[in-house]
Amino acid sequence: HRALMLGALAEGETHINGLLDAEDVSRTAECLAEMGVSVRHSASEVIVEGRGEAGLVAATRVMDAGNSGTTLRLLMGIAAGYPFQADFTGDASLRKRPFRCARWALK
Repeated sequence: HRALMLGALAEGETHINGLLDAEDVSRTAECLAEMGVSVRHSASEVIVEGRGEAGLVAATRVMDAGNSGTTLRLLMGIAAGYPFQADFTGDASLRKRPFRCARWALK
């Protein structure tokens, strides 16, 4: 997750080797793509085309973190620094989890 997010905030390409092929990581990549980040997979690595710290754009739809609390918490924090509204959702299990600390920090 974190490597994808840091790559998205960097300028230019970030090459990531050994990225876990898991649903949570895929959700992170999908949410970043919604905010204008290109995430490409090759046989040996994942390439993130970073937008720079001011380059993320508003998603055109609600971003779905699935069951990934890491995706939701970290991307809420990143999105909070931008001048656009970002809407997130998750599966039934994620929506039941307490996010008191995240809500408090984002107020």
